[in-house]
Amino acid sequence: MKQLVLYEVCQPRNVIDFFASRFGNKKFTIEAECIKVWGADGTQVKSISTVGYTTASFVYFNEILNNEFLFLVKSNGELHIFDQDLNMLDRLRTEIVQPCDKETFFAFDQYNNKLYLNLEHSTVHCVPLKIENSVPKFLHDGQMLQIFQFSATIRDMSYGPHINEYTNEEFDTISVLLQDSAESCLIFRTVYLLDPNDSTSGNKWSILIPNVDLNIVPTSHKRIASITTIPSVGFLILTCKGILFLSLPNGPQNRIDGVTINKLYERVNLFVEDEVLQDDTFYDVAVLATITDKMARFDIITGKGKYIKLKLKKVKEEETQFIIHWELTLSANGEYLSIQDLGDRPEKCIQRCSISNVDGRIFYMVLLPANKVIYGFPYAQATSRVIDIGQMHSIYSKYFGNVLKQHVFCSTDFRNKSNISTCDYYLEDKFTIHELLVLDSSDSNTQFSDKKFTPTEGRIKTTNDDSINTIHCKDNEFVTAQGTSMNTQNLCGFCNIWDGSQNEMAYITANDGSIHWSNTQAVYSIENFNRFQHYVIESVTLRNGKNISVVATGNTFHVLENYGESTTTFHLQNVFVSAKSLCVNGLDGGNYHIIISDIQGDLYITDTAGKSLEEFNLHNQGFQLIRLFDCPGKFLMYNQNAIILISYSNVNSQYQFVPLTTKITAGHIQHVLGSNDLAVIDSNTNKAYRIEMKDSQLQRKWIDVTVKPVITKFIRLTATSRYAICSGYEVVSQDPLRVKSGIYLYDLPTTKIIDKFDIDEKYSQAAISDIAAMSYDKPDCYNGVTDNKRSFAEQLLLSQCFLISLTFDAADEDRNASNLLLFSLDDERAKITYHTSFSTGFGIASIQNYLHEYVIIAGESIQVLKVDYSFKENLFALVGSSNALAESGLIKNVINLPGAIPENKSVTKRAKNSLINDSFLLLNICEGISQVKISGNVGGANTLEFQISRVAKSEQYTILADIYNEGHCSFFETVNMGSYHWCIVSLGSEKLRLYFVSEDQEYCSTEFCLPGQITSLSKADDNRRNPFGQKRSLVAHDDFVALFCVTTLCGGVYVLGFIKTTGITLSAENKHKNACQLRYISEDSNDEDDEENELQLIDTRVLDSCDITEYLEHVVPKKNGHYQSVELK
Repeated sequence: MKQLVLYEVCQPRNVIDFFASRFGNKKFTIEAECIKVWGADGTQVKSISTVGYTTASFVYFNEILNNEFLFLVKSNGELHIFDQDLNMLDRLRTEIVQPCDKETFFAFDQYNNKLYLNLEHSTVHCVPLKIENSVPKFLHDGQMLQIFQFSATIRDMSYGPHINEYTNEEFDTISVLLQDSAESCLIFRTVYLLDPNDSTSGNKWSILIPNVDLNIVPTSHKRIASITTIPSVGFLILTCKGILFLSLPNGPQNRIDGVTINKLYERVNLFVEDEVLQDDTFYDVAVLATITDKMARFDIITGKGKYIKLKLKKVKEEETQFIIHWELTLSANGEYLSIQDLGDRPEKCIQRCSISNVDGRIFYMVLLPANKVIYGFPYAQATSRVIDIGQMHSIYSKYFGNVLKQHVFCSTDFRNKSNISTCDYYLEDKFTIHELLVLDSSDSNTQFSDKKFTPTEGRIKTTNDDSINTIHCKDNEFVTAQGTSMNTQNLCGFCNIWDGSQNEMAYITANDGSIHWSNTQAVYSIENFNRFQHYVIESVTLRNGKNISVVATGNTFHVLENYGESTTTFHLQNVFVSAKSLCVNGLDGGNYHIIISDIQGDLYITDTAGKSLEEFNLHNQGFQLIRLFDCPGKFLMYNQNAIILISYSNVNSQYQFVPLTTKITAGHIQHVLGSNDLAVIDSNTNKAYRIEMKDSQLQRKWIDVTVKPVITKFIRLTATSRYAICSGYEVVSQDPLRVKSGIYLYDLPTTKIIDKFDIDEKYSQAAISDIAAMSYDKPDCYNGVTDNKRSFAEQLLLSQCFLISLTFDAADEDRNASNLLLFSLDDERAKITYHTSFSTGFGIASIQNYLHEYVIIAGESIQVLKVDYSFKENLFALVGSSNALAESGLIKNVINLPGAIPENKSVTKRAKNSLINDSFLLLNICEGISQVKISGNVGGANTLEFQISRVAKSEQYTILADIYNEGHCSFFETVNMGSYHWCIVSLGSEKLRLYFVSEDQEYCSTEFCLPGQITSLSKADDNRRNPFGQKRSLVAHDDFVALFCVTTLCGGVYVLGFIKTTGITLSAENKHKNACQLRYISEDSNDEDDEENELQLIDTRVLDSCDITEYLEHVVPKKNGHYQSVELK
């Protein structure tokens, strides 16, 4: 049985409802997964997690019991009852799934203990209750009734008990507002039940008032009209046009302001005449109706925060004639609530509102777009208070890095700004930074180097009193760890001899290639020495007294023991190019490892014989290695993108890599003489710093920053680990309906946007539809092969490039306009550079890096393009390399199809003369998922030419048949794990289905829902290069393998993955909680004792603290959802 872990990084803050309690001055907010209690001052005093997802709630005050109770509706249709202390009293299964976009309306008959609600869009159900020990509970005898099914969607509902004035018979009514389509008008209808107390009546509901057209077309707002039932009198409907009043059939005759109501009374201009409301302000209203024998009072709060008080007062009653005279008065002037946060009151400043009676006074609670709940009394002199829920809409989430994982996600808020959140190992408390001085690269007295006087290559001579010695040096000079300097003009390689105390060095002479050690007379001559090659040397004395010296040039390594008494030569093959730096790590028992960094950013760990034990890529730039003085097994590797601490543990024989997050761009690092501190030159500012190393607990944490543009997607290039390239847009302040698209360079360590390319200046009114990084290396999961070998310079150049696609306003769209743009990143200058553009002739929605310089673009068609570069002319060009296969609809994503997906037996074998035959899935927002094949052959000039063709449905992969049956699919991704793979698809707005395909090509699946609309689904790790493979024997790593990142509209951020070492064993209590949760969020069979499920979902959100939850919170710490961030211009 395979176990899948669902981990919630950031809990969504989708507020379902809120209310003020009549007892204890408490406020309650109901969220999808929890209920929170707030004190009088707005501070949180209690929070409980609820099982499943809440879609609707209602507070019921029972006047007979003088107590209030909270009813919740769950997404799987279950009903829950809580008391005021949030103790669950009862639950009832209805088996009616609740869509997230459905409005639920409640009504109570407290005398007959019945709950009415619309569990379906157009159907009202009756749920009978019983009072047991002074609390309401459900009757669990199958008595839930469908009392009436209307012909359209219910937009509002009201219940009322009545007495027939002529027959003295009791009857109940339920009145509804109906709408059968988005463009249709609201319809009023009433049904009734005779003898509600008579169980023999058969509970037959009949139509009392047929359809009454209100001539009001709803907008996107949820509630633009509200019904109130006045028992034994009639029905009052508040609308944007005023009020409508309908008398109860067989009830008294009503006269309002002298007007006799025969059928319908209408005051269409009531609010407009009094300059209280206009049509565009009366939406999402909250109405509190207080009904007595003498008056019906209506307290109203509108969507723009206006408070209105309306009274229908009984003037006199002619009992013999059954006539009631009413006076309609508007006693409030529509003043705005005293809410400072409303600002200039935009088009929709209130998201949701509730109004209630607390201690005999009107009390309001409103939800603002900033996810703040404002509450108070609606009087000019009253002061409002704030509950800050803390939510932003999550847009995109991704993991960066291979061994060094960094989780980044972005969100947006109502102000059209973004929040970028980064989770990493932040060790700010592990070192203290002191600024020493500003270096002048033109002054040879302030620094010296082994090559030239530049900060990026200079070496610093420091002392322990935070000073830098200013000595005049010659062109080449080297300073040992103990401060001795020597001339290096005739040397081609040199280093300290590391033994923890000695002041010695080893060096290679440039004239004859001989190796010398300052502590011995021994000399060793390098075979086939070439003074024009680059040589790297490392020398260390182990704890047993043995000296190990390693000399590297290119991919050749010479290992010398005891100054050349015995030698070993080995070569690193595969993709290794040339060594940049190396260190020797002495182990127990006289053994040692050689740590090698090459110029491509690959790191290798070999044994004494040169056998490669570990190989992995950090990014496409090489690192310098430096050991920490007097700290066995600890090293630093650094370049301008990162400083990484390497620690070796003799306990578990593993290396741990930890980034030291700092705002310094390390151009050069040198030891401070006589201590374990470091001196660092910042290559950007030419400042020198001293870093005081400390021992502290390793911690992972989140860093947030608010930026002005709305970030829609971000990528990171393989050429650099420091920067994220973001696509986004900014809202024009003078014209809120207009946006300006751009590309932004985000510096992860400093959390700043340091460069921007304004797309709007070059392509007005264009929007960025996708952004993708170029990657020279082809993923292992592709079946094609390379066509030729490129130099490292060409590879590095391509790895610095990225593409963006554009869409234009439909009215201004020009099919010949350039809609694919090529850029590159100059990471040394931290600048985005535009190179060229290309017109595809069709709309683009997706860019997929294919192999080497080839990319797949897709939208209205799918095509392969080549990114070509001319060294001679120093120019880029985008060239079509395949046919453009047209599609009906729009291709949203192109997914590589791993070979592990079970293939239909009828699929034809690949043509033997084709160099490349790859299959891809196309996610079409109109047509669903289809499959295409890309064939490639060598054409002219030794280039690849591709042909894209459709795959017949009968020949498609069988796993697709399971997805076809579900209809709409909004996201689709795959992760290849070598012999098996994972596949995830989003079905509808909230449901996810995940497939596990094993090595024998059998697959199983599980599906579940999330609490909110899914906004993005991406592979957690999008690394291309991984020569390291799947072995990780020497490198300490997280046992949790993140597969997919998912974000939801209301701020939810989730990671799906698995524990790869051992299975997860849950306690009996946690096993029960997990099974109970899955009953709410999953449609699969989820009995806790069911061991037959091939794929088990473990939802860590509901588990009590245990080994797995504690481990995950260490690896991927939770985020509280509150954004304590700094504003950036």
